[in-house]
Amino acid sequence: FQQILEDLKATFGSKIQLSPADIAEIIGISEGQQANLRSEGRFPIPYTKDAGRIRISVYALAKYLADCCNSD
Repeated sequence: FQQILEDLKATFGSKIQLSPADIAEIIGISEGQQANLRSEGRFPIPYTKDAGRIRISVYALAKYLADCCNSD
């Protein structure tokens, strides 16, 4: 987890809240598919809405990526 978090912080700098566009390439799920998964309640990463915009914490993304790597 810690190494993934450090890599993400190196990529995004001081950004803590990321957009679906920010994470699309990292998780391999397009923005449109992310929206579909959220509407179906199947999006695998916790997110919040801020003024109608979807935000994903860099920490939640790191946890998701760490869990994916450990389950293989």
